[in-house]
Amino acid sequence: QTGKKLEKALSMIHAELRVAGKKRRDDGELADQDAETKWVERQMRDVNAAVDAMEGTLGRDISDGWRKTNSWVTVYQNVRLLPMALFSSIVDPLGMVARGAPMREAYDGFLRGMSEVVANWGEMITGKTKEHKVDKWERLAMAVGSVDAAVFNHHVSDEYASVFMSAGAKKINDFMFKANGMEAWNRGMRVAATKSAAMFITRHKGLPDTHSERWLKELGLNTADVYTTPDGELITNKHVLAAQEGIDVDDAAKKVEKIHYAINRWVQGAVLTPNAAQRPAWGSDPHYSMFFHLKQFSYSFHQTILKRAVKEMNHGNLAPLGAFVWYIPVMIASDITKGLIQGGGELPAHMKGMDLGDWVAHGAERAGLLGLGQ
Repeated sequence: QTGKKLEKALSMIHAELRVAGKKRRDDGELADQDAETKWVERQMRDVNAAVDAMEGTLGRDISDGWRKTNSWVTVYQNVRLLPMALFSSIVDPLGMVARGAPMREAYDGFLRGMSEVVANWGEMITGKTKEHKVDKWERLAMAVGSVDAAVFNHHVSDEYASVFMSAGAKKINDFMFKANGMEAWNRGMRVAATKSAAMFITRHKGLPDTHSERWLKELGLNTADVYTTPDGELITNKHVLAAQEGIDVDDAAKKVEKIHYAINRWVQGAVLTPNAAQRPAWGSDPHYSMFFHLKQFSYSFHQTILKRAVKEMNHGNLAPLGAFVWYIPVMIASDITKGLIQGGGELPAHMKGMDLGDWVAHGAERAGLLGLGQ
C-alpha cells in the first residue's frame, strides 16, 4: 500500500517516544527540553536504521569503490576461512531439539542434510544434474516459505555476504558455498525442521505437556486452530481442510495460513537464519559488512537459541538447556575430524596437547554457547 502502513507505524512509534522522552525528563533522567528532543531523535534514528536494514536499503549511498572493496575483502575472508564450514554446522540439528523436537527428528534432519550435501557434490563432480524428487515435506517447506524454491540456491551465500556485493565477487562466493556443501546442508535442515514443526504442532494439539498451550500461543495458535486428518496428520492444505470440515475454500485458506505462519515461525527458531531482524542495524550496512558478517551466526545463535533457552528456564522448562549438553561433544568430534583431515591424519599443532578441560572449553566456544560474550 505504497508504504502508508509503514509510515503510520513510524508515526505511532515517534509519538510513543515523545511520551517516553517527556516521562524521562519529568523523572529527572533528562536534564531539559533540549536533552529530551535529542534523546527522541536518537531513538528514531535507530528505528529508521532498523527499518532500512530489514528493507535492504540501509547503506544504499555506498560508493562503488567502497562496495567493491567490501565485496572482495568479504570473499577473501570466506575463501580463506570457510571451505570446511560444514563441520561447524554439524550441531545444527540440535537446534531442533532445543526448540522442542525429539532426538530422533534431529537425527533424521542430520541424515537429510548430509544426503543433500552428497547429492550436490555428486552433481558438481559429474556435471550431471539428477532429477530431484520432491517429497511432501519439501513441498510443505516451499509452501510455507521456509524454503524458497526460486531464491534458495544462493541463500547461504547471501548470509555470508551482502546484496550489495559486486558481480564478480558474488559469483565466487556463490560457487564456494555450493562447493563446501553449505547450500545443500541448509536446505536439507530447513526441510527437516519444517517436518518437525508440523509434528510439534500435532503433538501439542492435545495439550500433553504443561507448557503445550503456551508453546502453541507463541506460534499464534490455539487447539481450535489445529486440524488433523483421521490418521492424525496435520492439515496444511486448504482444499483438504475445506473438504474435511465442509467449509468454504476461502475460509479454509485463512485457517491454513495460520498453520503455515506457525510452521515457519517454528523453523526460524530452530534453524539459524542470520538476518536484519536478528542483528544490530549497522551489521546490515554494506559500509561495514566485512567487519560483521563472520560474527552474525554467533549473534543469531544468541538471539534465537540461547535467549529462548533462558526464557524456557524461567517458565520451569529445562529441556532446551539439556540439549546444550549435546552441543559440546558433537562439536568436539566434528572439530577433531576436521583437524585430522586438515593435518593429513594428524591433529594440527594447536590441537595437540589439549586436555579434557581444554576440549570442553573449546567445544562450548565453538558451539556458540558463550553467546555474545565470546
